Amino acid sequence: MISRTSRTLDVRCQAKSAGDIVYRWNARSDDGLHVESSTATSITAAKLDVSMTGPQTARVGEQVEFQITIRNTSKVNLTNIALSDRFDVGLQHVDRFQTRSAPGIREIRLSIPQLAAGQMIKQPLTFHIAKAGELCQLIDVATSDGQHVQARKCLTAVAEPKAEPSETTPRQPVIPDPEESNKNPDDPDSSANPVRDQLELKISDFSDPVKVGSTVKYVITLKNDRTTTDQRIGLKLHLPVNFQLQKITQDQSTDQPKFSPDGRTISLPEIKEMLAGETLSYEVEVKAIQFGPATIRVEATSTRTQEPVVASEKTTINPQ
Repeated sequence: MISRTSRTLDVRCQAKSAGDIVYRWNARSDDGLHVESSTATSITAAKLDVSMTGPQTARVGEQVEFQITIRNTSKVNLTNIALSDRFDVGLQHVDRFQTRSAPGIREIRLSIPQLAAGQMIKQPLTFHIAKAGELCQLIDVATSDGQHVQARKCLTAVAEPKAEPSETTPRQPVIPDPEESNKNPDDPDSSANPVRDQLELKISDFSDPVKVGSTVKYVITLKNDRTTTDQRIGLKLHLPVNFQLQKITQDQSTDQPKFSPDGRTISLPEIKEMLAGETLSYEVEVKAIQFGPATIRVEATSTRTQEPVVASEKTTINPQ
C-alpha cells in the first residue's frame, strides 16, 4: 500500500440467530505493524403473534363474528404480511356488503403491507351458520422474511328447534275477487306482498392492494330480491385496461361468454329464470398487468328491471 492511502473491504454476513455479537478484525504488515479493531451489533428477531376470539356455540341461520388479532411483538418492522383464513363448509363468509359469498369459496385472503414494531391490528370476520356440527377455521399468517404462525378456532352449531304445533281457529273461506281472474299472471303483484328491491348485485375482491403480475379474484353475487320470479337475466362485465381476464367460474350455464372486440367487455350467458329470493354467484379471476387504480364494473338486466343494476369494485395495483 502506498503511504497515506486506504483500502476498503466489504464483508457481508447473514445473521443466524438473535443476540449481541462483536465482530473483531486485525491487520499485520511484513514490517511488523499491527492494528486491531472491533464493532458490536445487536441482532433482533422478527416475531409475529396471531390469535382469534369468537363464540363457542351458535344456531343454524345465525350470523357470528370472529375477531382476528395480529401483533408484531418484535423490535423490527414487518412487511408484506399475508393472511389466509380457511373455514369449514358449514361457515359462509359474509362480505362487507353483508351478502353471502359463493358457497364453493372457503378461503379468505387478506394482505397487510406493513406492521410496525409493537403494532397490533384487529380484523373482524362475519360468517353465516349454514350447517349444524363442529365448524372450524384455520388462520395462517406469513411474512416475506419467513415468519409463519397459525391459529385455530371452532364452534358448535346446533339446528333451530322445531316449533311446537299450536291450536288455531278455523280458517274462514276466502271469497275470490272477480277482478283477480282477469289479471295477467306475469304482472308483478302489488297487493299484500309488495315487490322489494328487484335485483341486488354485489362484487367484492379477495385482495387489495395487489402488485403487477399477480392474480386478483372477485366474487359477483346476484340476488333476485323480489317476491316473484324474474326472467331473462343478463350480466355484463367491464374490465379496465389494468386487468387481463384469466377465468370465469359459473355453475349456471355451460354456454361460453361473449367478448367485445377489445376483450374488456364480457357478456355472460343469459339466465332464463331466477326464483324469488334466489342467489347466484360467479368467480372472476384477472391478472394485473398495469399499476394504478383499477375499477371493475358489472351490470345486470332482466325483464322486470327497468334500468340496469350496476355494481363496481376498485382495486389498487402497485408496481412490482
